[in-house]
Amino acid sequence: LVGMGAIGRKVAMYLNAFGAKVFYTDPFRLTVEQEKEYHLIYVPTFEDLLPQVDILSFHCPLTSENKGMLNKNINLMKDGAMVVNTARGKLIEPNDLYEALKSHKLRFAALDVHYEEPIPQDYPLSFLDNVILTPHIGGLSCEAFHSMMERAVSNIVDFELGNLNKIDSCRLYQ
Repeated sequence: LVGMGAIGRKVAMYLNAFGAKVFYTDPFRLTVEQEKEYHLIYVPTFEDLLPQVDILSFHCPLTSENKGMLNKNINLMKDGAMVVNTARGKLIEPNDLYEALKSHKLRFAALDVHYEEPIPQDYPLSFLDNVILTPHIGGLSCEAFHSMMERAVSNIVDFELGNLNKIDSCRLYQ
């Protein structure tokens, strides 16, 4: 797992249910107690993580430091490994991912976020059989959608009533 915020920890919890050995990297290491609670193995650098994992899953924000973090370093990964990205599309260089998938260095990729959104019609990854692409809807359950709509309406009502101090864009993400 790349990123061990709230979502990364939730994914780790699910993986634990399957008895998976879960490695993670994050610039902000969890405490030893948290690592034990989530049965995590900390890896200090992204490059050190790559050769150890069968599935690489991204759960981190995009920053200037991590843009394109998965690139030609894909070659460090195990043959037949898989990539899952539900975080930010620009974490992965799409041409390097395409080459690794086309050559079968990587077995599979599941991408809910993309370098360009919306996905262009000539997006090379969309022509591969070993890729699943979704249009940034992976976290959109019925409950999440309902909650987003309630918060949006609440913000609109507060705005219309002049309660500008109550409008909180962060409420959309709680």
